[in-house]
Amino acid sequence: MIDIPEILYHYTTQGGLLGLMKSKKIWATNILFLNDSKEFNHTIQLAFQYLKCDQRVIGQDLYKTVEHLFSDSQAPDVYVTSLTAMRDQLSQWRAYCPNLGGFNIGFETKKLVEIAKAQGIVLIPCNYDLDEQRKIINNSINITCDSFNQKADANYNSGEKFDIDAFLELAGSTRLNYGLQLLLIAPFFKHPKFIEENELRFIFYQRERQKKNICFREGTSTIVPYVEIDLVMEATDPMPIKELVIGPTPNQELSKKSVEKLLEKNGIQSCNVTLSEVPYRTW
Repeated sequence: MIDIPEILYHYTTQGGLLGLMKSKKIWATNILFLNDSKEFNHTIQLAFQYLKCDQRVIGQDLYKTVEHLFSDSQAPDVYVTSLTAMRDQLSQWRAYCPNLGGFNIGFETKKLVEIAKAQGIVLIPCNYDLDEQRKIINNSINITCDSFNQKADANYNSGEKFDIDAFLELAGSTRLNYGLQLLLIAPFFKHPKFIEENELRFIFYQRERQKKNICFREGTSTIVPYVEIDLVMEATDPMPIKELVIGPTPNQELSKKSVEKLLEKNGIQSCNVTLSEVPYRTW
C-alpha cells in the first residue's frame, strides 16, 4: 500500500484533456474491460488457489459459486478510474499517451476525494504485495467458512428438528456474501509486476440505491461500458486541477501556451503548467 499524496495524477491524450475540460467529468471503465483483461481475474485466481484445496464442504461450495459469479457472462458492475502518485514517468507516458502529445492532469486530492465521496465513489491505493493479498483472501475465506459452520451447528444442535430450508438459505446467503466480498477486494489487487505505476483507484460499485447511467465507447476489440464521474460539486465550479504536465512532444513550449489558454478559459487558476523532463522521443 502507498501513502496518498496531496496531488493525484491522471495521464491522458489531447482528446481526453479536451473532453474532460468540456464535460467536467472523468470516465470510469467497467473493470472487466480495462487494458489488462486479466486484471480482475487476478483476485479470483488467488481465491481459486485456496478454495480448490479446501476440504470443508462450504469451501468447495464457495469454489463453485465464485466460478459462476465471475464467469465471463457475469460481468460485475464495478467501474474504475486510474490515478497515480507519479507525475512524470516514462512507462506511463508510453502506455497512456500518444506519440505526439499527451498530458498528465494533477488533481488536488482532498477536494477530489470530497467530490467523489458525494457520488458514492471510494479512493483506494492498489495493493501489489502478493503475500499480503493471499493473506487477505485466505482470511476472508476462513472467516466466511467458520461463520457458516457456527451457524449451521447452532441450527443442527438446537434440539429442534433440523430445518433444511433454513440450512439452504444460510448456504445461499454465505455464497452471495462471499461473492460480494471478492467484488469489493478485486478492484484494488494488482499483480506485483505493476508496482512501478504507484496506482490509486476511484472505484464505483453500481447499486440500486446509488446508480449511474452506463455509457458505451469504442474499444480496441469490443464495445466498452463506462460511467461518468463528476469532477465538480456544482456545474459552475472550477475543477480542482493544481498541475498539468505537458508530455514528451516536439512542440512542448507551444503546447504549454495553448494549455494555459485552455485553463484560463475554463476558470482554473493557480494551476502549475510544467514540461515533462523525460527524454522520450518518437519523432
